[in-house]
Amino acid sequence: MRALCFLIAQLAGEVAGPTDTQGRPYFDWRNDRFFFRAFKLAVAKVLDALEPSCEIRSPIGVFDNLRKDEEGIRLFEMFKATYETPEARADTSARTLMSSLMQSDFDTYYFNEVAPNHKAKGLREFYGLIDARRDLQLKTESKKQ
Repeated sequence: MRALCFLIAQLAGEVAGPTDTQGRPYFDWRNDRFFFRAFKLAVAKVLDALEPSCEIRSPIGVFDNLRKDEEGIRLFEMFKATYETPEARADTSARTLMSSLMQSDFDTYYFNEVAPNHKAKGLREFYGLIDARRDLQLKTESKKQ
């Protein structure tokens, strides 16, 4: 994953083109629709080039062993449709991620429940949703609205 993220970061620089004497790109892929679209298309091309050549098969059978108890049946039914096609899985994954990214309430949950020692220790060992939202300059959606 680190290698893929590195390639995507390099691609952003390639798409933005030349830089000024300070090393800053003249064009901003994030805030200019022309460059954003070029970046999006370039990422797709890189992912296409890296795609495995094997047959596409749904992993839905993996959930069959969960069907033995009531909780397993519930989980199987809940996830079944999201694993039927790559498109369904992509849609569910993207919606889940963007929902977490855009919810201001996630900040409190994340730091109190998921990674309570993250801020306290002052560690920056990982890049999280809060960091991504800040750097992409996205406004949050509060559940209270």
